[in-house]
Amino acid sequence: MSEETVTIRIKKRGCGYRKKGGCYIVSEPSDGGQLPLWVDIIPPVPYNGKHFRGAIHIDLEKVLAREEDFLAGTSADRVRKDKSMVTELESFGMPYHKRLATGICKEDGINALTTLEVTSYADLGASLRLLSRTINGKSAAYIALAWRMAQAKRNDLCLANLWRIWNNLSEPSKAKPYVVCALQTAMMCLGADADADELD
Repeated sequence: MSEETVTIRIKKRGCGYRKKGGCYIVSEPSDGGQLPLWVDIIPPVPYNGKHFRGAIHIDLEKVLAREEDFLAGTSADRVRKDKSMVTELESFGMPYHKRLATGICKEDGINALTTLEVTSYADLGASLRLLSRTINGKSAAYIALAWRMAQAKRNDLCLANLWRIWNNLSEPSKAKPYVVCALQTAMMCLGADADADELD
């Protein structure tokens, strides 16, 4: 059996150059632009993670063993990082390192969030109602969440949603001073005066 020599012309593609050790499905113009037929794994292995741009590194043994967590190397690291970031945003309204550098946590650490108490539900409700009349879009969805979290005595998550409102504000407008004032009042109602100061 004779060996066949294949010459691959390396050129930059839209997503960069091929990497050494990678596995690629290649189609040349002489093939009519058709890729080789896909090899099905039946039943297919479900993947519930985020969309990847580019290749996904997998552990084939785990795939064939039908293990749910079959990503390997950098792909697995990325999923862990994404999950960690989602948890941080849900918990703090911002990445963990930023929360430690912001407001109430700057000097007292993350544990300070557990000491937050609502001083006035009336003032907090009034601030949130003002926000609901002033802003719309993605930020508006967090207003109701902030109120629900305060009612559930999850004041840390209430504060996180106030920060989400701030982080998702659109371009500066005439209403921005009112939004800042309402957010600061709401934060102070939670005892997070240091966070309110960060909005200045």
